[in-house]
This record gives sequence, C-alpha cells and structure tokens, in this order.
Amino acid sequence: MTMTDQRNSLVTVHRLVRQDEDGRTLYMEGIDPTPVFPDDYIEKAALVALGPDIDEMAALNAAWRLTNHVDEDWTTNEWVEAFIPEEFDADGHLTHRSLHGRRSSMVGDLFEFPDGRRFLVARCGFTPFPAREMTAERRDTLNAVLAGDYS
Repeated sequence: MTMTDQRNSLVTVHRLVRQDEDGRTLYMEGIDPTPVFPDDYIEKAALVALGPDIDEMAALNAAWRLTNHVDEDWTTNEWVEAFIPEEFDADGHLTHRSLHGRRSSMVGDLFEFPDGRRFLVARCGFTPFPAREMTAERRDTLNAVLAGDYS
C-alpha cells in the first residue's frame, strides 16, 4: 500500500520533555505556553501501527490507549515500536529524557500522522497542532517505515 492508502494507519508519538523550574514535566493547557516542536519533545518516542481502514479520531484514541500503562508496560505492546533514548547522567542514572520517554502518554504529548497532521493531547481529546511540511526526505523515511524498515 502507498502512504496515502494508510493515511491514519501509523501514528508517531512525541513525548513532551520540557521541564519547569522544579524539574517536573508539566503542561497545563491554557496556562502554560504551548510546547515548541521539536525543542520540547523526544523526536520519536514510539510508532503505533494500526489497521489501514481507521478514521482519524479512532487512530488517535487507539494510539492513546496503546501508549499507556494499563494491564502491562506499553512498550511491550505488539502494535507499538518504542524508540526510547537510553541516556545516562554522570552518576549512571537514566536522564530525564529517558525516564519520560517510558511514561504513559499524557497531556502535552504530540501524535503525528505520516502526512504531517499533528495533534496535541489535550485534557479531553486532541487539539490540532501546526503540521510539518512533507519534505522529500521525510516522505522517503515514512514510506520506508510503512514498508517495515524501522531503522
């Protein structure tokens, strides 16, 4: 299938990692400034593979459900490919970015479709976020991922 045939079938999850003055990752919708992409995010925390005939809202809801710890660690879910950075500090502890890449999806995270449509996880549902341009390099990368090459 081509990328356009699978418009909603793959969701890239970007984890919010912006810290406040106390070191917390917190985004209060309507209070805190809107996060900046990609500066405030892990570029690709996970890919969620869904069926080819799924509508936009169903895909967003499925990506949310599949990237949350419910009955088990979401990174072990068979429909999710986790790309969590293994970064350690000078003392050998996982860094803030690594720890927050493993957490469940939360308000402030971004879900992105292959065609560049992005949605901010809101307190209730999802809010459209300015889309990225589809460059030739990005299109080639996404087509490779849809073909099963996750490198």
